[in-house]
Amino acid sequence: MPLPLTNINNPVVSLYVLNHNYGEYIAQAIQSCLNQTYSDFELVIIDDGSTDHSRELIQPYEGVPNITVVYQSNHGLTPSANVALKLARGKYIMRLDADDWLEPDALRRMTDEITKEPNAAYLFPDYWLTDPDGNRTTAVSAIELFPDHNPAAAPPHGACTLIDVHKMQMAGLYNESILRGDGVDLYHKLHTKEKVIHLPFRAFNYRQHEKNLSKNPINFY
Repeated sequence: MPLPLTNINNPVVSLYVLNHNYGEYIAQAIQSCLNQTYSDFELVIIDDGSTDHSRELIQPYEGVPNITVVYQSNHGLTPSANVALKLARGKYIMRLDADDWLEPDALRRMTDEITKEPNAAYLFPDYWLTDPDGNRTTAVSAIELFPDHNPAAAPPHGACTLIDVHKMQMAGLYNESILRGDGVDLYHKLHTKEKVIHLPFRAFNYRQHEKNLSKNPINFY
């Protein structure tokens, strides 16, 4: 189904769903994008070499004017993030992993906040941890990742971080040698040089399960 975009050719946000063998969850992820209360965004779905039934779930979105579908061999997280950055038409870009899902007000709340600070490099929200069935288990405050703005603190969760596309492109895109955690690269490229915003709103649900690619020694999403 087409998204009710208000600015199809020049959206404010480029939202991309990154999928690798998450056919079990991807329908919920995509639907959470379509259910947003904010409409000025494009949706890019990147299937990163899935071998399960993901493609049959993604195919109905092919050819929809507001949605771009990319099928590629398995490249991993940071190369796929660079594919999205090169395709992005929005001022801001955000990744949603295909095993997670957004709260309906996520894009509206995040975009409203970051546009108040035109020099901000990125905005990161709070989030929920859930079990494999989607039941919430833990409320996570992402600001704890930046105690006292300590440069040695851990970076934000790379997913569902709203990033200024131009600033990221000027910083040289993602370092594709970093396989585990694009938040690390964001932190080193942008956090110590640019303004960063924390939004105390739980914008997404981060599903914990045995197939989490963060537990995979080769690729990390």
